[in-house]
Amino acid sequence: MRMMIGHLEGKALCIKYAIHFNIRKHIKILTQSYSINMPDTPSLSILLDEKSMARIVRKILNKDTEQALSDLSSLYNIRPPEIVVGTIKGKRKTVYAVYVQNENRIYAMNSDIFYNPFVVLHEFYHHLRSRGGVHRGSEKNANMYAKRFIDAYSKVLINK
Repeated sequence: MRMMIGHLEGKALCIKYAIHFNIRKHIKILTQSYSINMPDTPSLSILLDEKSMARIVRKILNKDTEQALSDLSSLYNIRPPEIVVGTIKGKRKTVYAVYVQNENRIYAMNSDIFYNPFVVLHEFYHHLRSRGGVHRGSEKNANMYAKRFIDAYSKVLINK
């Protein structure tokens, strides 16, 4: 499956694929924690365990995306982004969602995107990495950030 996220084309990790893949391998993994380190922004380095990351993904899947964004934002001690349906000029047909820094807003092409944890967490990463008018993140890192949460959700689901 290929999708546009932000402004670069990349492979999107489908949550169903991740769960199916891990179940097929019958992986039994103890709870791990991830230090999500943001270079050049020490206040954004936090420690999240897999259960906490899985709770965020579960909230998004259960259509409680605004609460998930609020919970994440409080962990980082930042204002949560607003998530709305809409597009921006030049991105109308090429992306599922985009973060607009000066508006503190994630635009999604439709409301179904609100419940896609990969896209929401990818765009939240851009929100995290945007400080003082400068974006310090990359598409690759945004994808890795979102994938860590989805992997944690898959592991917690398997270990239940």
